[in-house]
Amino acid sequence: MTKPDTLVARLDNLPISKWHIRLMVIVCLGILFDAYDTTIMSVAFPQLMSEWGITKVQTGLLGSAGFIGMLIGALFSGILSDYVGRVRVFQYTIVVYALFMGVCAFTNSFPVLFALRILVGIGLGGLVPVGAAYLSEYIPSKVRGRFMSIFNANFSLGVTVAYAIGFLIVAPYGWRWGFIIGALPVFMYFAAKAYLPESARFLLQKNKVEDAVKTVETIEKQVINTVSVPFEEAVRIEKEVKAATKEETKASIAVLFKKDLIKTTIMVSILWFSLQYSIYAIMVWMPILLKAELGYSLASGLGFLAFGSLLGALATPLAGVSADFIGRKITVLLCFILYGLSAYFLFWFGANPAYGTILLVVNLIILGMANGIVYVYSPENFPTKARGTGMGLASATGRLGGILGPTIVGIIYSFSSIETVLHINMAVLLFGSLVVMVLGRETRNKTLEEISGESVSLG
Repeated sequence: MTKPDTLVARLDNLPISKWHIRLMVIVCLGILFDAYDTTIMSVAFPQLMSEWGITKVQTGLLGSAGFIGMLIGALFSGILSDYVGRVRVFQYTIVVYALFMGVCAFTNSFPVLFALRILVGIGLGGLVPVGAAYLSEYIPSKVRGRFMSIFNANFSLGVTVAYAIGFLIVAPYGWRWGFIIGALPVFMYFAAKAYLPESARFLLQKNKVEDAVKTVETIEKQVINTVSVPFEEAVRIEKEVKAATKEETKASIAVLFKKDLIKTTIMVSILWFSLQYSIYAIMVWMPILLKAELGYSLASGLGFLAFGSLLGALATPLAGVSADFIGRKITVLLCFILYGLSAYFLFWFGANPAYGTILLVVNLIILGMANGIVYVYSPENFPTKARGTGMGLASATGRLGGILGPTIVGIIYSFSSIETVLHINMAVLLFGSLVVMVLGRETRNKTLEEISGESVSLG
């Protein structure tokens, strides 16, 4: 049980307020532009293939380039966030992403664009795992599933924005405008600097007890207009708990492979790999597949994708509701299997105008829910001392799936059918969900400290 006067308990007992909403909105923009970046690249593919004469294999490699950078960025940003703090790393990754995204708009060759996409990915790769770790550390346990799934709903919203920009701007005016618009998140840096406090849990891990207490006091004053425990008393409580537990605070990637965490690390990494492989194997190619397999024009295909992704964004919180009521593990299983099946139905029956739009919308809604439950479940499984590192490793493993997915599809689609692509996707989804069922633990309605078994602020 968590002592009622500790900082962790005080944060967990706060009512949801405007402060939580503002924090969530800023962090959510990170995942929105993660989805925007990948999707706007796929939107640009038809024009790039025509303008530059690149092959399907080159197209697949270009789709994978961003994920190479994301793998690097996710791994090193996650580790860095456990050393220097969540907020500082979040700020730096915004600047790197926005700068190179803008430069992409002015390139004129495949090799240069490939290199720039890797650099964009390095910045973007840190935004999502660090943001997810940070947000999970401030949201009360009773609503954490719903909040984290709303966080992930911004993935589908980012896809929607990209397809809408593709329909309204890229299709008529050219692919370069998609990248120019993608540089706008540079302004997120100033919002993060002004409004995001460092994680109190991180500060406690680094023995910055006074700073952690001041942070929680500032939050309480904004949320409940008072301080629930006097400063000196709060400092004494935290130092007593720290002295009693003598918990190791040093973070390193080696921590993830110690006896008490290795099973969790393997499970969450496989979860991310299976999800991101299956998403990007299809989504990066979706504008091309809709035209080649189902007969949509580029403009109409982008319009349908924008509409379906918007509905997917609205439906994504259902994954969090399910996670909070029936559990995380069963929600993973259901969402993964349904996502795989929905892709089959889309490409089997989607050419029929009576069914195509409905099937595409269903596919994108279930995609949003599958993505949502992974972001709910993953950060809960790691202790504070390694949450950034753990999410970074998991995200990096997912990015490896993102690298392989579009590339493998480019190779397979050059000599085989869409059914072969869908069979491989379904196998990956089944494998990932079964690993969660066997190795995963149920985390519903538990505080982060109860889940991880760590001793920060525990009595």
